[in-house]
Parts: sequence; C-alpha cells; structure tokens
Amino acid sequence: MKNLIMSKYPLITVDDIEIAQFIYLILNNEKISKIITSMRTKGVLILGSFDDKSMPVLNKLTEILPKYDLVPMIFYFKAPKEHRFMETVRTMALLSKFVIVDLSKRSGQLYEIAKLVDNIKVPYATIAVEGTKVSGMLEDLHDYYWYRKEYFPYPENGWENQLPELVKDKIIPWADEINNKLLEYRDRGG
Repeated sequence: MKNLIMSKYPLITVDDIEIAQFIYLILNNEKISKIITSMRTKGVLILGSFDDKSMPVLNKLTEILPKYDLVPMIFYFKAPKEHRFMETVRTMALLSKFVIVDLSKRSGQLYEIAKLVDNIKVPYATIAVEGTKVSGMLEDLHDYYWYRKEYFPYPENGWENQLPELVKDKIIPWADEINNKLLEYRDRGG
C-alpha cells in the first residue's frame, strides 16, 4: 500500500498499514500520545547482567528512580535469543529519557548494547563496581557523547547506601545534560 492518508491537515501519509494503525491511534487517542510523551520524559531503561550478584543493584535502581519522578523499566533475561526481543529493547531505549547500563559483569549483551548506542541517541549512563575492567568491545563507543565512557563507580560492599546518592548527584544530572545537548542538536536540524 502506498500513500495511505492519515490526516488531511496537517497532511500525513504512510506506506505501511501497521504504521498507519499506530499513527491513527496516536492522532485519535489522547491517552496514547500522553503515555508516549511520559515515557520519553520519565522512562529509564535498566540493562545489565541479571545474575544473583547484579540483580540486587538493578532492583535497587528500580526503588530509587521513582523518587525523582522517573519510571524504571527493567528487562529480565539471560541472553537475547530472539530478534523480536532485541527489537523490543531498542524500542524501549528509543522511548526512554535515558538508559542505565551496569557493566560490572561481562555479559553476552555487550554486542547488543553497542548496536543500541550506535543507532539510538539517548543518554547511556554506565555504572559498575569500582575497579571493573570494561570490555574492549565497547571501546568504539567512546566517540558517542551520549554514551558515558567512564562509568559511574559504586563500591562492591556498601553499595546500597551509596547508590541513591550516585543516582541523584551524578547519573540524573549527567543524563539531563546529555539530553539538553541532544535537543540542541535536533533543534539545529541534526
């Protein structure tokens, strides 16, 4: 199908029936539009290794973020086995205000994280246990200012007490600064 007319004023046309259905919902359902706007201004996607050692840190982030009017979104998975699953993660990253990536443990998701950063311009705040050596696979991402190349460190012991301060004083201000840069870039037509 070509040039499906979604609206006469302003003129909106699309060439895909599924996209036409989605745009129709956005144009004609105010709640969906508000949800998308809310996600883009409040959603925080949390990625990392979901093992017994890392999960408590990721779960703590889901407790801390709402205190700052942010909505944490965490995916529980061992390894990406389906292309469809990674498409969902990409969509969630695109709809997020920023992404927190815990690099403390090497995981099979590094390749997918690199693809996310390369394709989706949102702030990626990296965190890790102090002294963590980051995989060389992520070295190429240092050219992207929306990717935090020097991770925000947290201690291996006592992290529960320091993580809230790290989020409040470091991660959120950094993500806000990067979002402002991205907005300026978009406003200039980039």
